[in-house]
Amino acid sequence: MVRLLMSVGLLVALAWSQPLLALEFSKKGDTVIVSGSVRGGDDAQFRDFMAEPGNATIKIVRLNSTGGMVIAARDMGRIIRAKNMATFVNGKSDNCASACTVIFASGVKRHYANAQGIKDGVYGFKDNPVGLGYHEGNQPLSLSSNKYSGQATADMIAAYYEFGVKDAKDIITLAPPNKLYRISAQTAANLGIATSLSAP
Repeated sequence: MVRLLMSVGLLVALAWSQPLLALEFSKKGDTVIVSGSVRGGDDAQFRDFMAEPGNATIKIVRLNSTGGMVIAARDMGRIIRAKNMATFVNGKSDNCASACTVIFASGVKRHYANAQGIKDGVYGFKDNPVGLGYHEGNQPLSLSSNKYSGQATADMIAAYYEFGVKDAKDIITLAPPNKLYRISAQTAANLGIATSLSAP
């Protein structure tokens, strides 16, 4: 009984201490801007958004997300891939980290523009808050001090393979779950993570 109460208390504390911005979709021309944190069910919301009248003209998904749930991100990516859409991250202003990189990988064309100032390396979440950021999978309820999750890591790797961006698997092992490994424009191009270093 004491364990149960402690577990419930931990869940409540996590809910209050880590507010997540809901994933939002907004249309601008032929682009949908996706921002916020990926949560369970966001893939269904994205599917509904894309089915709205007038959204059939969307060709590009611009990403500005801190990540979130890997499976929901993968399922959003499957919608993007099925619709032959491109993904886009502006390295000067957009943060695409953690599970967001799974969505980025799903683009038929993957644009990583204005990222020339980003240097490869491990950063804290707030040290360098723009560009593509990778790390090992995490789970808030993990007993590990850095919240490592082997399952979330395996899910990300499987998604990278599914979308044909297998070399991203080597990048996620370069940072623990409580840090991010940011990649430069050149690294993204060399590893095939980005297919273009210019805006769509």
